[in-house]
Amino acid sequence: MKFDIFCKVIDNYGDAGVCLRLSRGLIQKGHTVKLICDNTQTLNKIANDSDKNLIDMQNWSDNLTFNDTDVVVLAFSCRPSDEVINNIAKSNVLTVNLEYLSAESWVEDCHGLRSFADNLNCYYFFPGFTRKTGGLIIEDDFIAKVSNKKLTDTDNTRYISLFSYKNDNLKTVLKILSKSKKHNIVTVFEGLALDNLNALLNINLKAGQSYSFENFTFNAHSMVPQPQYDDILINSDLNLVRGEDSIVRAMLTGNIFLWQIYYQEENAHIIKLNDFIDRMGEATDADPKLFDMFRTLNNMYNSNGTIDPENFNYDIFENNFKIQTQKWSEYLLNQPSLTDSLIEFCAKKI
Repeated sequence: MKFDIFCKVIDNYGDAGVCLRLSRGLIQKGHTVKLICDNTQTLNKIANDSDKNLIDMQNWSDNLTFNDTDVVVLAFSCRPSDEVINNIAKSNVLTVNLEYLSAESWVEDCHGLRSFADNLNCYYFFPGFTRKTGGLIIEDDFIAKVSNKKLTDTDNTRYISLFSYKNDNLKTVLKILSKSKKHNIVTVFEGLALDNLNALLNINLKAGQSYSFENFTFNAHSMVPQPQYDDILINSDLNLVRGEDSIVRAMLTGNIFLWQIYYQEENAHIIKLNDFIDRMGEATDADPKLFDMFRTLNNMYNSNGTIDPENFNYDIFENNFKIQTQKWSEYLLNQPSLTDSLIEFCAKKI
């Protein structure tokens, strides 16, 4: 099948990241992909050479036209111009609204339903955490990497990845980790994450530089292609992630994570965050008290509640909770891949 994927970038790397992974997965399954994005500069930062050779990446412009294809994917409710929409409607081509990830219960009921907007032959497709949704993007080579990972589980060193928006709550996380007996080696990525760290610590760290204080070493890193970022997540003991693409990868690694979820008005993002944590707790049969600590950490990281760093022993929490994130990873890796689910769904509709 030929897929045209439309992507408008709102969360710099999240939207583009999901669409790039989906494009790569479809091509690996023998399909043809045209990825139309309004920020190809972001795409090029996280795409590897193979992606650039195999995926037809096109810039979303005002004079964008639509040519015949088998499937149109409108990622995250993006909308091309009226002219393009009208041409898609006239062709009656199968159109898929790829929605945002959510663990909310209503998603299972809405996944696969018909949308009648703009007279399109269109259906909703929801990523999710159960077999009643579209699942998550999971590649065979990523599963192999996770299965073969070898973390340096020592009493001396903790490896951390940091990819965030602006977030004052990072300071509380650093205070908690400063009480640890371990030395924290943090890979922080350029852009919003590095800008935020520099502001909180009153430093001027740049990509390629390092900074040490107390029991921390911060290594500033430029953005890397997705496969390399996956390797960093897999080999980190704690992943501080943001948005949609990086949280999915962090969960799949089986390592502990904190998720800075994309902000929404009226605290809608907090509801989504806690629905996700509920889903994770059900799947892992976690100890309620231990899981409450995880919930509190993630809510604090999203400005919903506070934690006294003096009374939070992260070393004990880490030692007890890592089995839960491993269970969660195993649960997710046993779900169908979103790429396979989308291919199967489209094949039935065409």
